Amino acid sequence: MQTKVLFLGVILLATGAGFSADSEAALATAVSASSVANADTPRRGKAKRQQRSRREGARTTTATGSNGRTAQRTTTRDVDQANRSARTTRTTTGPNGRTATGTSTTQRTDNGYTRSGEWVGPNGQTATRNAEGSWDAETQTWSRNASSTGPNGKTRTQSVDTTRTENGFSRNAERTGTNGQTATRNSEGRWDAESQTWSRNATTTGPNGNSRSADVTTTRTDDGATRTATRTNAQGESVTRTQSVERESAADDAAGDSDD
Repeated sequence: MQTKVLFLGVILLATGAGFSADSEAALATAVSASSVANADTPRRGKAKRQQRSRREGARTTTATGSNGRTAQRTTTRDVDQANRSARTTRTTTGPNGRTATGTSTTQRTDNGYTRSGEWVGPNGQTATRNAEGSWDAETQTWSRNASSTGPNGKTRTQSVDTTRTENGFSRNAERTGTNGQTATRNSEGRWDAESQTWSRNATTTGPNGNSRSADVTTTRTDDGATRTATRTNAQGESVTRTQSVERESAADDAAGDSDD
């Protein structure tokens, strides 16, 4: 049961912020989805105070290279709990003294969030990014859309829909580049309680219509797990890799300690 929760808790709400199945952005969006789904859950005591302290305040990081040159970044975060919004400002100063600044504002909505950001480079050029996410409780779907415009005025967009299913999830993602060409990625994951197996497959199709796919199954065993992954490229060539992980028993650990 714990394994099922582990798999589904991380995978089901992950929304795939990019086209990498292991994308960190996907986990970030999963946190957003989880917070929306549990918006009415009270938080109290020390945990709430610690969370608030992490979300507010200023932090300065300094890095010094092997040549002695130094770069510095200052991050300031202000939270307006009454309006359910937060503003983050990051200022980076390079070794040559040139400065770049980024500011983003996140507004929580009834079923998700909106976020707008602007970045000004050391040469004064500006880039912007706008994003929004929403949770549909009826369809059990987390949707996210983002649009980025570079200093040259060209825009790229991305949309991701992740739906919780009875025993897993399905995800559809589409990205359109600055040249108007579009790539898609469709994936799904499912848990088989009887065989103790988590299966995940994904198909990515590029702007030229060529597709590649990946199928991964992870099965829990009595002493660990086995994982089989098959990846097929656009030419139809496949490579399969199998891994096994064994967990040492308490008796083996004790025996090892006694040998020492």
